[in-house]
Amino acid sequence: MADSRDFTGRNRASIVLESSGGSTVSEIATTLRVNEHTVRLWIRKFNAEGIEGLESRPSPGRPASISEEQKDEMMRIALTSPRSLGVDSTTWSLEALKGYLERNRVVKKISESWIRKVLVKRGFDTSRARGGRRAATLTTTAR
Repeated sequence: MADSRDFTGRNRASIVLESSGGSTVSEIATTLRVNEHTVRLWIRKFNAEGIEGLESRPSPGRPASISEEQKDEMMRIALTSPRSLGVDSTTWSLEALKGYLERNRVVKKISESWIRKVLVKRGFDTSRARGGRRAATLTTTAR
């Protein structure tokens, strides 16, 4: 697990290996650049459950309804000229992008605010035109 490509699992295994080698919680936290609480947590879990205690568990709550592939496709479309995709506009509005994504079944259903969140998280510059919430437009300049 310490040689895994999975950063989280590798980090947890490294905590346990450092601890079994005699390093203190403080030393481990400094070396691995994590909080001492995190070090204690994973040592405690390992001591209680063994290697299975270090594995990630499913996150609580509703699963994501939009996949990373769909988010990538949204970004690709937002960076593409609307005219080249058959939309009669020179720039994307959130409303136009929403309509395009739903009509072309990129996503089943999505709100304009979710589109903005997805694009902003991926470094896309969204700016609001004057006129309030419904007048939001997208520029095709990535940060």
